[in-house]
Amino acid sequence: MNRFQKQNVPLLPSKNKGFTLIELSIAIVAALVLIGIGLYFYNNVKNETGAMNATNGVTAISSAVKALYPNPSYTGLSSALLIQSGKAPQNMVSGTGASATLVNNWGGTVTVAPANYNGGPANAMAITFPSVPRSACNSVFSAAGANFQKIEINNTAVKDDSVPTAATAATVAAACDTENNSMVFTAT
Repeated sequence: MNRFQKQNVPLLPSKNKGFTLIELSIAIVAALVLIGIGLYFYNNVKNETGAMNATNGVTAISSAVKALYPNPSYTGLSSALLIQSGKAPQNMVSGTGASATLVNNWGGTVTVAPANYNGGPANAMAITFPSVPRSACNSVFSAAGANFQKIEINNTAVKDDSVPTAATAATVAAACDTENNSMVFTAT
């Protein structure tokens, strides 16, 4: 007999309650895996939402310019004129008054200017969309491509209707080679 039994104190049960170190480690690893999967899907959804917003933005700007300039002569076109006329997409306008600018969802300053296309003077508009991440660049090109006669990515023409070549996935992927791509959309 031991001294606890003499004092009528029962022995503690030998079965401990709680988690062992191995069980706790497995639970932590499982939680980290679930968090990683969640972040992966969150980033994909965020990038696709950004690409969709950019596509909507560049298309809205193009429509606004065509409403402001019904004839295909874009002399005098500027971002400031588009903002001052009230035709610019309001969700892209940053600032007020004469200092207002157009900004895309990645913080790049969007510019709108006249362009010469296929030999004509100021017969097109050029919308420059900077700071497009690599993860969204191809999606923006694919979604907006049909609305524009020419699209350049980082000074590389990946689509030009005046030249009988079609853009390939490899051409677009090679042009979208940086984390901050500049895309220029040209339309007549």
